[in-house]
Amino acid sequence: YDNVVVRNILVWSVYLFPIVAVMSSIPVFSIVIKYNCIENGFSRGFSVFWGVVFPWIVAIPLSWQPDALNNFINFSSLVFVSFTDFIVPWALYIILQRRSEQKAGSEALLKNDAEANYHDGPLMQAMHDPIAGMYEDEEAKDEVP
Repeated sequence: YDNVVVRNILVWSVYLFPIVAVMSSIPVFSIVIKYNCIENGFSRGFSVFWGVVFPWIVAIPLSWQPDALNNFINFSSLVFVSFTDFIVPWALYIILQRRSEQKAGSEALLKNDAEANYHDGPLMQAMHDPIAGMYEDEEAKDEVP
C-alpha cells in the first residue's frame, strides 16, 4: 500500500496477532489445567504452578523468539512423525501377528480337545456300554437282573 498509516497498521497486526492469540488463550487453559490437577488430587501449589505459572514461563520467551518456537516445532514433529510413520506400524504388525498365532493355536487346541472328548468322552462311552453310564459303582452294575 502507498498509504503509510495503512501499511503500518498491517505490519503491526501481522506481528501482534500471534502474540495476542497465544497470550489470550493462556488464561483459559490455565484455569482448566489448574482445576483438572486439583480434581485429580494434586496439591493447590502444584496445580497453580503447572496451570498458571509454567505456561507463562514458556509462552513469553517463545513469543519474543519465534525462531526458537519454529525450531522446537520442527524438531518435535520430526521425532513424533518418525515414530508414528516407522515404529507404530511395525509394532502393530508384530502384535497382530502374535495374536493371530495365539488364536490359531487356541483354535487347534480347542479342536483337538473337542475331538478327544468326542472319542473318549462320556457320550461315546455310553454308546459302547449303555449300562456303565447308569451306575456309579461297579457293584450296582453286577446286580442288574
